[in-house]
Amino acid sequence: MMEKGLTSHEANQLLAVHGKNEITAQKSFSPIILFLSQFPSFLNGILFLAAIFSFFISAILDAVFIFAILLLNGIVGFIQEYNAEKSLEKLENSGSSV
Repeated sequence: MMEKGLTSHEANQLLAVHGKNEITAQKSFSPIILFLSQFPSFLNGILFLAAIFSFFISAILDAVFIFAILLLNGIVGFIQEYNAEKSLEKLENSGSSV
């Protein structure tokens, strides 16, 4: 005869080792902090320095384009992370109502 599932002893052992199968609640996120967190990266730093350098050598149009790309990249990253955070909140809320 084939057994299905875990025995109570096995389930208690796994529960003791791994804990409950639940998402741990995190602090709520701030959209402003989430947006600002899109910018501190090595590549963005290089692009920012390139834009500053472009201003100093009077290549204003290049600098404006670089800053626009940095801003667009930050906006796209923010939208993706914001949607992910909202989905996680919905998932956490749906799990607690069961």
